[in-house]
Amino acid sequence: MAQASREQTHFWQSRELGGVELLHAHYIEQRFAPHVHEGYVFTVIQQGAQRFRHRGSDHLASLGSMVLINPDELHTG
Repeated sequence: MAQASREQTHFWQSRELGGVELLHAHYIEQRFAPHVHEGYVFTVIQQGAQRFRHRGSDHLASLGSMVLINPDELHTG
């Protein structure tokens, strides 16, 4: 997808999935301040890992992990 040294994102809506919003990203240093989403967030870690805070605890999603965050739940990323 992306070179190891570059952050990239690709965002689109899937007509085949009824307009579901999709994001394919390669982040290296990206940090997200605490925030919420109106809908479900489903994350699949295909490379590397993601550290985030959710429900008052710090988490590490490693390679192969799947993370589900419910609507209106405060989290970082």
